[in-house]
Amino acid sequence: MMKKINIFLVFLIAVFVNKEDLYASSHHPTVIRSGLDKKLTAAGELYLRQVYTGTDYTAGGFTALELFSLNDSLKQQTRTSSTAKSDPLLIGKKAKGTTSEIQERQELLARIIAMMWQLDAKAAAQGEGFTSGSFKIIDPGYKLYNFLLKYVKLARSQSSSFAYERNPQKGQSSHYKDASPESQFGIDVRFEANESSLQLLPQSKSHIIFGKIAISPNSKLPLLFIKLETIGLGSLSDKINHGIGFLKTRADSKELLERTRKEKYIKPEIQEAYNKVFAIFKTFDSKDQQDHSKKPLMAEKPKNISSMIEMLNNAKMIQSTSSKTQASLASFKAEGQKFMDLLAKIYPNDKENIFLRTGHEVIIDLNKL
Repeated sequence: MMKKINIFLVFLIAVFVNKEDLYASSHHPTVIRSGLDKKLTAAGELYLRQVYTGTDYTAGGFTALELFSLNDSLKQQTRTSSTAKSDPLLIGKKAKGTTSEIQERQELLARIIAMMWQLDAKAAAQGEGFTSGSFKIIDPGYKLYNFLLKYVKLARSQSSSFAYERNPQKGQSSHYKDASPESQFGIDVRFEANESSLQLLPQSKSHIIFGKIAISPNSKLPLLFIKLETIGLGSLSDKINHGIGFLKTRADSKELLERTRKEKYIKPEIQEAYNKVFAIFKTFDSKDQQDHSKKPLMAEKPKNISSMIEMLNNAKMIQSTSSKTQASLASFKAEGQKFMDLLAKIYPNDKENIFLRTGHEVIIDLNKL
């Protein structure tokens, strides 16, 4: 009975008492803006290079944890919830493991935070900075994915409040449900098992969701999805606020969506350009609108931009003697080129990787470190 009362109280506090507006346009606290952001960004580049090259940048005794002063002041300024001490999912939680294992986890987390700052800086350098959205990373050898997964495995052995599964097939993630060959995972920026998560990530985020993605069944390109979220699912108040935030995003206006970099969002002008190509395609002879297995070569509403490009390329390969198809083929190809030109204009950084684009996400190629 007392546990139920406690859960109800946490719900009320999470909704009505916490003064932090976690889903407003957030700003970093002074402690971040006063130079820690620059230190994290610079260190993040070194740690990314270490992931891919194996070069040890800590030989001089420098550790990522030394970037922070994990004192009560920093925690007070960056915490996501004031209910952590009474949260039934956190009460009594204590990290398992030896002191060295706990320190290893905290060091890995600090490095991950720094690497997220570097990814954020790379997006800004590409002219694609954002306050909300996701990254699609070309991850050679899945080395960054494996580094993040290493942390997840270590963290989960110490406490379930540090990291956990976020499998789209189980409703734990709404991202890339049809393009996730494996489960996704979530990491809370939480250094102690029984404390609030901390907004130490870019744009005052406190949670990282990531996973492998496969844009098409035939693609062998190593792709990694990363999204920084305001709050995760590691405590009861987190779950409540996460749910409230998710519901709010369902009502995002077009103006707000234009300021985000979400993989689910396709800009209206892109959809309109595709519709023009599709309208011409529908004038082809009905036999030419199907492949050898009788499946349509183009769909009216493809799931993503990558599918649009693939369908367009397949339809351009039509070799038909039908006068009906021949009469429309030239205008189809011309309109198709306008569609591709529009993509090149909107996404000038994607010259080599436009076929990977799902929606309005930021694509970063870590082959170019």
